[in-house]
Amino acid sequence: MSLPGAGEPGILKVAVDCPLRAVLDYLPPDGTSAPALPVGARVRVPMGRRSAVGMIVGHAQCSTLPAERLRRVSELLDAQPLLDPGLVALLQWTASYYHHPPGEVMAAALPAASPGGTRRPLPPPLRACAIPSPSPRCLPRARAL
Repeated sequence: MSLPGAGEPGILKVAVDCPLRAVLDYLPPDGTSAPALPVGARVRVPMGRRSAVGMIVGHAQCSTLPAERLRRVSELLDAQPLLDPGLVALLQWTASYYHHPPGEVMAAALPAASPGGTRRPLPPPLRACAIPSPSPRCLPRARAL
């Protein structure tokens, strides 16, 4: 499928963190052009009956899917890309070389708090505990050892 306005990419290539070994084609959100959404930024996309977080890995002028099957990106999660285009290209090569889903490779390259778009709660702090002093009855035996 080719979009009107030839020469300007209108399709986003998105790698979603799931066991799928291909990137998915999406249209940009209403009122936004595809080039305005940077490579390396996270987006929320519809995927079946749920939504998923993916990373923009490229732009294209056409898609192999018919126009009526393409869905729009729900929202842009990052104004600035989290990964630069060179690193995105390296991660795509890595996914291809090791036969691993590109979305999972992209998600593994991000800090732990960023894949879902929200911060994970910190674990509770460790409490210091005092070691009880040995009873006087144990001291002679401990000294003998």
